[in-house]
Amino acid sequence: MLKIEEQNYSRQLIKQDKELSQFIKYLEMQNDVAEKNKEKEFRMKQKESLILGQRQEKKQERDFQARLKQLELSTIREKYDESQMMKNQSLEQKLKNQESIHNQILQAAKLNREDKANIRNLHLRDSVDQAIAKANQIQQDKVDHFNYQQIRKDQYLSQIKSEKNLKQLEKSMNFQIKQELNDSNYKKAQDLLNERIYKTLNKLDQKDSLSQQIQIENQRKLNNKLFSQKASLENGLTNADYAKGRFEQNLNMKKSMTEYKMNKLDQMMREKQLLQQQERETRVMVEKKKYQLKEEFERKMNLLQKQKY
Repeated sequence: MLKIEEQNYSRQLIKQDKELSQFIKYLEMQNDVAEKNKEKEFRMKQKESLILGQRQEKKQERDFQARLKQLELSTIREKYDESQMMKNQSLEQKLKNQESIHNQILQAAKLNREDKANIRNLHLRDSVDQAIAKANQIQQDKVDHFNYQQIRKDQYLSQIKSEKNLKQLEKSMNFQIKQELNDSNYKKAQDLLNERIYKTLNKLDQKDSLSQQIQIENQRKLNNKLFSQKASLENGLTNADYAKGRFEQNLNMKKSMTEYKMNKLDQMMREKQLLQQQERETRVMVEKKKYQLKEEFERKMNLLQKQKY
């Protein structure tokens, strides 16, 4: 009886021990599951924290890029305003200098034009004086030639008068002869004498008329030539003044256009150099600011990593 009870008790103990072992295994399994769940939860939290950290980093990166862009824009704007102010000051100074140079050029051109006009007037005056002197010389030559012709005419008239006297003497002699000749011979001699006298007087009249016509024609030709020379000189002066005005106008236009192109080219070169300088300064400033922001960002990230651990 006792042995049976011991066996039953022993079986119960074995059964309890077995149940206890199973319960321990169950607890161990539960503990393992809990540990795994806990580890999984820790990993999830770590992963979530990492995702949040990455999101925070991306947000900080976006904020950094936005602030960097804003800084670049503000820096560029400041540089642009500063360059515009410097450019305006430079343009004002350039305009003043150009105006001063332009006034000096205009004054020099005016003095040059006046000098050229004075020189040309002197040349024209000398030319006119020379033309007048030449015309006077021609007139004097004409007068001398006319006087010479008059002297020759007087000599010829004197010779003719001598011939007339001879004719008168011949006439008186013929008159004496007439008394001795018959009527037919007298009439023949008279006709011959009248014909000779008529030819002589007609020749004298023709010479006087021809001399006057020659003198009048020479005077008319001389006057026409003088008037033509005067008109040519006046026309030449007018054309010279007009050509001078057109030449000066074209010269001033070309000079103004050349100055405008040179000024425009200088302005473009200066603006290009100024923009290049501003671009270099802006690039240096942006790089410097990027480096500073990068250092600040790395410092904050290191601090955030330290806070996590």
